[in-house]
Amino acid sequence: MIDKGCEVNYDFKNGFILGEEHLQILSSKIKERYPEEELIYKITKNNSYIFQTLDINEIFKEENSNANIINKLEIIINNEDTVNFSLCFEKGKNTSLKIIGTNKDRIFLLYNEIKTYVEKEITTVKIFFKNNDLFEIYVYILLSLLSLLFLFIVFIEPDLSYNKKEIEDILNSSDIHLKLNFLINKQSNEYFHKYDASIIPSSIAIVLIFLCLFIYIFNKNRILKITDYFLFGKQKNVYEKK
Repeated sequence: MIDKGCEVNYDFKNGFILGEEHLQILSSKIKERYPEEELIYKITKNNSYIFQTLDINEIFKEENSNANIINKLEIIINNEDTVNFSLCFEKGKNTSLKIIGTNKDRIFLLYNEIKTYVEKEITTVKIFFKNNDLFEIYVYILLSLLSLLFLFIVFIEPDLSYNKKEIEDILNSSDIHLKLNFLINKQSNEYFHKYDASIIPSSIAIVLIFLCLFIYIFNKNRILKITDYFLFGKQKNVYEKK
């Protein structure tokens, strides 16, 4: 039982793309620091099936199709007397690293090596949020409402070509021609203001609305989220096509 030493934890914020080469390198880095320990690979699939193996090649043989896709992969060392190591990759979650051990220097060397490699080579997909559908809905609704508000303001903005005193003078005047000219100018200004000057901002607003809906729909199906992939088996082709 580990009763002294140190514990280090780290959560990687970006999305991951984990391939066979990455997993081989990670394993060799861990084995280099702890050659006497067994590495356990724990796989969880989308159908809740879980299996563990000591042979890394068993992972590469996985079909990993949409029907039995890998959702989670953990690399584990479980030696209560020396070191507990856990590196977990899971779809829609932050990648996590945790090491507890008796040899502080050894622990920090391994921690720094794994952290640096994972950040530079695996968790490289920058994303705004992960798997928080409720938050996504609020963001897209807010953007759509702001776009509609902008469009509404553009179309109802009042005509400011006449000031209040000029309008009063025209209304109080007995000159019919002056009043007719005022009405014609007012209608012309309104027409050009609404249907000419506002065409660009209103078009932008409409595009923003549809863009928000488009992103939301496709994000729900994870079509545009090219992240959190285990590139084993059939998922290699899926990832390349996307």
